Amino acid sequence: MNEATCLRRGWIHIRSGRVHYRAAGRGDPVILIHQSPTSARTLDAQTLGFARAGFHAIAIDIPGLGRSDPLGLPQPEIGDQALALAEMLDALDLGRVALYGSHTGALICCELAVRAPQRVSAVLIDGYPIYTQGESERRVATYFPPFEIRWDGGHLLWLWARLREQYLFWPWNVPGLSTSARCDVPDPGFLTDGVIDMLRVGNGYRLPYAAAFRCAADVLISRIQVPTYHLAAPDDSLTQALGLLESMSEANKVVAVSADAGARIAQEIAILERHRPGVATPKFERAGRADPAAGRLHRGYVDTTEAQLAFRSAGGNQRARPLLVLPPVPGSSMQMESEILALARSRPVVAIDLPGCGDSGEGFSDASLGSVPRIGEIVQQAIRTLGLEEYDLYGLAGGANVALHLARTCPGARHVAIQSQVRGLPATPDFVERYAPRIEPRPDGTHLISFWHQQRNRHLFRPWFDERIVVRRNDIPGLVVDRLNEQVLVQLESWRSWHTLWRALLSDDPMASAQALGSRVHHLEWHRDEFAAMSPDDAAITALPEALWARVEMIASILSPR
Repeated sequence: MNEATCLRRGWIHIRSGRVHYRAAGRGDPVILIHQSPTSARTLDAQTLGFARAGFHAIAIDIPGLGRSDPLGLPQPEIGDQALALAEMLDALDLGRVALYGSHTGALICCELAVRAPQRVSAVLIDGYPIYTQGESERRVATYFPPFEIRWDGGHLLWLWARLREQYLFWPWNVPGLSTSARCDVPDPGFLTDGVIDMLRVGNGYRLPYAAAFRCAADVLISRIQVPTYHLAAPDDSLTQALGLLESMSEANKVVAVSADAGARIAQEIAILERHRPGVATPKFERAGRADPAAGRLHRGYVDTTEAQLAFRSAGGNQRARPLLVLPPVPGSSMQMESEILALARSRPVVAIDLPGCGDSGEGFSDASLGSVPRIGEIVQQAIRTLGLEEYDLYGLAGGANVALHLARTCPGARHVAIQSQVRGLPATPDFVERYAPRIEPRPDGTHLISFWHQQRNRHLFRPWFDERIVVRRNDIPGLVVDRLNEQVLVQLESWRSWHTLWRALLSDDPMASAQALGSRVHHLEWHRDEFAAMSPDDAAITALPEALWARVEMIASILSPR
């Protein structure tokens, strides 16, 4: 992986929990903090641009947004976020850095620069949120209506409209000529990623976001003493608010920047060049080392030749043979956290988000995801890097298909349990196109509603797109809306690779692999699994019990380390 052109992701551990970051490059450190309510993903252009210019760019998800844990405070303020940022710098062993902040992130950067000026070489501000007292109070009171997860998926359209509206009006909830925003509406793919960011944190997005409106931004900016550059972009609605900055300290400068992204980043780099903090090497966690700990989940990333794979791990008896868990494809190990912790009571457990799925959803080409063997090859790289020499395997749904391939090709795989692998579907030419149509983001956001009902139908019909009574499932679960929302989230994370992954699975022949492995494989099914009803009536298949704990106990006994 090229450090200047590839984003590397990971976690920084502070007292309040885990902070997720996206980093690139080597050299003088620049910390980037995004705007609310999305994630550091929105700063990828700057992160990569600064890296190519010889900086080590580290973009963090604000605690409580993106993939970062919240601070755990009932009402976190900008000062609390700045203290958390200082703690992150300590964890990375970074003494002095340059800061780049967008909107909410700008306030956090300025707060740190005021509290610890010796640690900051310069601050670049992309939109400084400053309001009159009355406007701040109105924003806190009206800007953050909660959204309710709805059985019909209507909350997805609300999120879509909410994100899109802020590019039409500022503030988003006061449409009118005087509040017309001065920027282009982003493409539907960008907005889809924003909806995913907000689905991850739910209504928790309001806590870190509201802090920006309570902050006394005019007082804060008057106290700053380090070089601070307000990047006045013609398409940023906050640029007009610079007129409220009557008491800026002499350290502040307003710099007009281009509306063209490339030209603007070049201007930002030129400013950073004048204020390099000095080369420092952050002390990130060692990439790719699973460090299971009893009673809690560890999260990390492991490198492959193409991109990173994410994993969750936990474990008790470190002398026992580890268990490798492969979650559904598409899907995420987030769906299996309860199972991971239960299985880890007596042994180390490592669950890998497979290429193109969950937190491993970035950076993989369609060619890498086009077949189960190719997916298996990428996972083998991760297994070697994680140091798993001997292990047992448990795969669910599409993860079972990959587990069967690994069991045939990896010498370290011992006992194997597969649960309801993908197979037994009609071989008609258009089946893949109907079962897993490409997800094409639409300007009105209706692709989200279509996807919601596709996932809901997977619990009601087999196959989901055939709504005749003869294929209606007779074991309909409760369709608990929170669980369905979680399923939609983890599936939607793979929206770019969705069709390619399903084509690979539906072209696979898992039964041939299972027959070749013989008695090494334990076949499991739960009657509510999507593909269970398509299984043959075979006495060799173990039926799993209804209750989660009983299912986990049975799987644990079958794969008991010997």
